[in-house]
Amino acid sequence: MDVTDATTAVQSVTADLSAFGAGGAEPLTNASGSSVYDATVTVTEGGTTDGDYPVTVTARDGAANENQTGVGTLTLNTDPNVTAFDADNSSGRSVGLSFDSDESLGDIVVGVSGAQSASVTEANFTESGSGPYSYAGTYDAPTDGTYTFALTTANDSTDKNGAGGESETVVVDTTAPSLGPVSLTDGDGDGDVTDGDSITVEADVTDATTAVQSVTADLSASTPEASHSRRPTGRRGTRRPPSARRRRRATDWRP
Repeated sequence: MDVTDATTAVQSVTADLSAFGAGGAEPLTNASGSSVYDATVTVTEGGTTDGDYPVTVTARDGAANENQTGVGTLTLNTDPNVTAFDADNSSGRSVGLSFDSDESLGDIVVGVSGAQSASVTEANFTESGSGPYSYAGTYDAPTDGTYTFALTTANDSTDKNGAGGESETVVVDTTAPSLGPVSLTDGDGDGDVTDGDSITVEADVTDATTAVQSVTADLSASTPEASHSRRPTGRRGTRRPPSARRRRRATDWRP
């Protein structure tokens, strides 16, 4: 920008670059003896919607006189800002995927790795809202196991990609623990129990996907107390008084 003043010295030259994430009065400087003023700034989105924005320059002299002029229009075209990426497997093998974007997206790819390899694309997502835009989709896992979901593509209408390494890992576990064999014996081994005798319960419990969280025995038929807890995989426990029947129940652990 060439700026001169016929009477007093030029005091300042500024440019309004607020639409591009810079200041509303960015200072322009000149070399000694030159009437050409310039400045270089780094563009940041700053929450401004993509589009065409004018740039205005204001010059002020030593007497506080100002002259303002528009010097042109620039097009702001930044990557979409993606937030709140999430994967939720609270419903069986159906994993819900969701995230937000400050721009409407035309191309979406979520890579799936782990127990299976696959891709979830924009055809599996629905869009709602109008800035921010919310996206929700579903991946139906074919098997139990650990799955990692990574957002690799989140393109706007100009193919600017807002994906930035967002990922979530979930464990899909719809299979109950394996329970058995289970043994029940009385203290003296004669098969009969009476008041004062002890009984021993042993259960072999495993889970193919997640850790066994708890193993319990229903002893309500022999005592007012509701249940007695057993540790998994071959652990034994004793309980008194006796009972004619015993039931076992195992649950696995899910994060």
